Amino acid sequence: MKRILTLLLALVLVFSLVACSTSNKETQTETKAESKNETQAEGETKSENLEVTAIAVKGDTVYATAEGAEAKIATLKAGNQTEYRQGHKYSFVLEGAKEISDPIEVAEATMEGRKQALPLDTKLVADLLAKVPEAKIVDSRTAEEVAASGIENAINVPFAEYEKLQEDQEGLAKWAETFADKFTNEDVIVVLGSDPAQNQEIALFLYKALNVPVQFNAGLVSDYQAQ
Repeated sequence: MKRILTLLLALVLVFSLVACSTSNKETQTETKAESKNETQAEGETKSENLEVTAIAVKGDTVYATAEGAEAKIATLKAGNQTEYRQGHKYSFVLEGAKEISDPIEVAEATMEGRKQALPLDTKLVADLLAKVPEAKIVDSRTAEEVAASGIENAINVPFAEYEKLQEDQEGLAKWAETFADKFTNEDVIVVLGSDPAQNQEIALFLYKALNVPVQFNAGLVSDYQAQ
């Protein structure tokens, strides 16, 4: 009889251990599933909020970008801004959005200072010119390159000429004066060329020599003409 009781107790103990193990595994599985669902839910929430940077171009027209969304030239309507300072950066959040709309409507936008010669996707240049027809294009290629394949109405400010005059401050100042009547500091200016780094140098030159801010560096002329 003692042996039978011992055997029965052993069987009960084994069944108890198996039941506990199964219960623990189920609990762990449920916990992991809940954690995964919570993580996915957080990810979905984050993906539906776009943190947008908008550069004021002219009036209420802006160049708007956000991580994971397609950049746009759009109209910005922010309830706390009656006017936008050209060339300045504004930031805001689009809640529940996966893309940038046009127009953009938000309650509040925060201004964060001026930006100079920001990289602009070349494919957006045509859209910018359509929305701001008075915008000017600066071509930083050589005069020979411009003669061979120029952009209509572009203003040629050759980087090669600028580079030659860098050691001659008097000559550089005189050369800068030849462009004085072509720009104002209220212009919307996009620079294109054969090298984005050269575009950046020309943008800096125009700002230092003539107090003309260049809003955008749109990269290569060849990319623009290939569209």
